[in-house]
This record gives sequence, C-alpha cells and structure tokens, in this order.
Amino acid sequence: MMPPTRGALFTVRRRIGLARHGHDLLKRKHDALIIEFFKLLKLVRRERDALQQEYTRASNMLAQARALESDLRIRSASLAVQRMAPVELRMKNIAGVRIPDIIAPPADNTTVQLYDSLLLQDVGTAYRKVLDRIVRVAAREAALRKVLFEIGKVKRRTKALSDIVIPDLEHENAHIVNALDEREREEFLRVKLRLG
Repeated sequence: MMPPTRGALFTVRRRIGLARHGHDLLKRKHDALIIEFFKLLKLVRRERDALQQEYTRASNMLAQARALESDLRIRSASLAVQRMAPVELRMKNIAGVRIPDIIAPPADNTTVQLYDSLLLQDVGTAYRKVLDRIVRVAAREAALRKVLFEIGKVKRRTKALSDIVIPDLEHENAHIVNALDEREREEFLRVKLRLG
C-alpha cells in the first residue's frame, strides 16, 4: 500500500489509466490474432486438401510405374533425385508476433528429366509437387501453432489485468481517497474548533 498522499493518489490514478490502456491494447492484439488464426486455419485446410489430392495422384502414378517398370529402375530413379531444393525461412510480423514463413522454390522438371521413361519423369514431378506442398503445409501449421500459443498468452495477460491488477489499483485508489477525505474532515473540524 502506498502512503495516503496526493502524490500517491496521482501515481495510482496514472497507473490505473496505464493499465486500462494496456488492457485495451491487449484486447485489440487478441482480436487481430484471432482473425489471423482463422485466416491461417482456412489456408491450412485448403493446403491439406490439396496435399491429399496431389499425394493420391502421385501414388497412383507410382503404382502405374511399378506395373510397367522394374522396382530396381524405380529405385535408381528415386536415388538420383533425392536432393531437396533449399528452402527460405522468413519471419512475418502480426500484431507484434513473429511468425515463421517457409518458402520453397517452385517444383521444376530439371531434376527428374534424367530418364528415358516419361512415366518415371511424371512420377518424379508429381512427388516433387507433393514435397513442395508438404513444406507449405508445415510452414502454415507452424504459424498456426505460434499464433495459437500467442493467443493464449495474450488472453492470460488480459485476464490478469482485468481481474487482478486493475481491481487492486482501484482498491488502492479508493483507500487513498478515503484516507485523504478523512484527513480533510479532521482538519476542517480542528479549524472549526479553534475558531469557534
């Protein structure tokens, strides 16, 4: 508890204003993160659906290749193109939260055109697209987890301000106001008794 003085009253009232302003900012940050969460959730669902379709297509193509080509030839083709293209990691800032964004170069056919079989080239291209899609889905899911973690953090801070900090400061403000009023009444009574 602060001593009941006018300076302490000014300090407590300034802290209350600052806490309320901080509470409003945190609520706006929470709202912005919720909006971003739902945008990312929609993107993740769309990317997962596309990944599932591309994987099914690539698996069907591999099954056709297995029917027409030998397993040894398919394995040798896969070993020749196992090199993964480099990915780029960028950080995106949303309401003060740094969110990872992984960028993979687009799939190209240069690494899979090593074979005379067009079917093996198509299988390699299809699986390269699947790999690129996996990278995009992983980046979106990492961002989604980060946003969800930050939403929880902001929610706890907002709740602490509204349920603990602001009520404590208001209680302290009321205590100081009551003490100052009591002191003023005593001073008025003392002056009145002296004069009268």
